[in-house]
Amino acid sequence: MSTNRKALVSTFSHLETRQGLNELHRNTEGMNTLHLETHDTMLDQLLDEAAIASKLKISRSLVRKWRRNKEGPPFFKLGKSVRYAAEDLAEWLQKHKAA
Repeated sequence: MSTNRKALVSTFSHLETRQGLNELHRNTEGMNTLHLETHDTMLDQLLDEAAIASKLKISRSLVRKWRRNKEGPPFFKLGKSVRYAAEDLAEWLQKHKAA
C-alpha cells in the first residue's frame, strides 16, 4: 500500500470529528499536484519503437518480435501506437544483464 494511501486510511478512522476532516484536507491538499507531476514526468519519458531500437542499436523488427513474443520490455498500447517507459526499459535491461 502506498504511503499516501496509508495516510488516508489512518485518517479515515477519526473522520467523524471536525478535527479529523481538517486533517484529511491538509493531508490530501498536495496529492493532486503530485499525481499530475508524476504523470507529466512519465509522459516525457515515453519512447517509441524507433527510439528503443536506436538506443539498443537493434532493428525495429527485433523490437516488434520481442513485443509479439512477450520477451521485450513492458509497453503501453495507446490506440495503434506503442510506447515504452524509459524506467521500464532500464529495469528490463538490468534483469537481462549477463553475469
